[in-house]
Amino acid sequence: MKTWVFFITLSLLIGFGNEWAKLNINFFSDLTSREDWDEWNFSQKYAAFQRHVELTDEAYYFQIVKWEFLLVWNNERWSILKWIIPISTTVIFFILEIVFLPKLFYSMKISRSHIRYYYGLILLLVGVFFIFFKWFSMVEFLNISRKLWVLLQGPSLFIILWMYQLIHKNELSNH
Repeated sequence: MKTWVFFITLSLLIGFGNEWAKLNINFFSDLTSREDWDEWNFSQKYAAFQRHVELTDEAYYFQIVKWEFLLVWNNERWSILKWIIPISTTVIFFILEIVFLPKLFYSMKISRSHIRYYYGLILLLVGVFFIFFKWFSMVEFLNISRKLWVLLQGPSLFIILWMYQLIHKNELSNH
């Protein structure tokens, strides 16, 4: 039971952290996308930041980071971070599921190779739809690719296995 609670708590913390980081990266990416951003001095950047904060609806879930040192980063750095965060989150959840799922679903005989196949298949589909997007210039393929990748930025295999286990237990108790 402790393992379940630990895994779910860790997944929630990482998931919320991932979304918080993405929202802030998008905020700063939008802020620094001006062509003349790199030419501005710090006080001009700070004034633009303050205006941008005032125009942005903050909420409990979306709190803008107000660390001034981030204003010196240009849009290129934020674009790189847009890739680093989802890649890191995918790797973290892969490791979490590799470590915990065989223990959590021991009765289902889930092995690490099953988890590798799951992640490999999803990443393969992400790549295929991204290639289709590049070939056919249809944004729908890019959207499918992104939505598939989002599956790996959370405990998706855990949720699938847990739901299967619940359904299977229900079916057994009804017979």
